[in-house]
Amino acid sequence: MVRSAYSLLQGSMGIAQLVHQAKTLGYKSVALTDRLSMSGVPEFIIEAQKSGIHPIIGLELDFLYHDTVLNLVCLAKNQNGYKGLIKFSSNQNTIKTPLSITELIAMQEDII
Repeated sequence: MVRSAYSLLQGSMGIAQLVHQAKTLGYKSVALTDRLSMSGVPEFIIEAQKSGIHPIIGLELDFLYHDTVLNLVCLAKNQNGYKGLIKFSSNQNTIKTPLSITELIAMQEDII
């Protein structure tokens, strides 16, 4: 799980620093999984591509499973998954409650 400064009060590394560190360590891919925020994604994609690193888009969200809140890291497998993460982020930030796990299950072809 990689949080950037876009995960307010939970991550301190800027996007450029994160990508530079991944490059220094020899990573071929790196995921950005900020909590409840997709705000860093455009900058992340640009910085990763400039560095020759494959960007993996993710998001940390809360889902309700029975009576338990699960904090899960979700990764987009494709463009539909990316759109799904944007929707999940918007919904969770609007309603301020965990999403239903059935919403994630419905996106299982597009989100890991």
